[in-house]
Amino acid sequence: VNMEKWEEMYEYFKLMKRKGSPINETHYTTVISACRKTKDWKLALELFEEMKGEDIKRDATVYTAVISAMEGAGRWKEAVDLLNSMAKDDLPLNTITCNAAVAACNKGGEWKEALKIFERMEKENILSNKKTYTALISACAGAKEWREAKRLIHK
Repeated sequence: VNMEKWEEMYEYFKLMKRKGSPINETHYTTVISACRKTKDWKLALELFEEMKGEDIKRDATVYTAVISAMEGAGRWKEAVDLLNSMAKDDLPLNTITCNAAVAACNKGGEWKEALKIFERMEKENILSNKKTYTALISACAGAKEWREAKRLIHK
């Protein structure tokens, strides 16, 4: 999404709301997903909270979109907090959302936090995949935690 298209999309979204058009989770998720590319994590979080106030269902897809927006802006702590708050909406963790949080930790240089998420995934029988391991190994390597990176490679 280039800035011109983003602004046009966001203006249209706001116009729909002003005119009282029905807005659903798909509309919000689309705008929040675009926030990742513009690194506007604050708007992503604002829209996410707005959904709750408007009694619009917040599903795993929208959580992933917000966490990804935080990852894009290097906001690992907020990403982890949001992942941990999924239970408030009675949502189980899933591979894609956990991967987004692991990627945020990687980008923030927080290898221990990334590993905690991975350990939680294992404990809760959430499948890990290539993206999980890539982000984990990258986080460990970035922190020069070679032993941990090697352990993950051999898993």
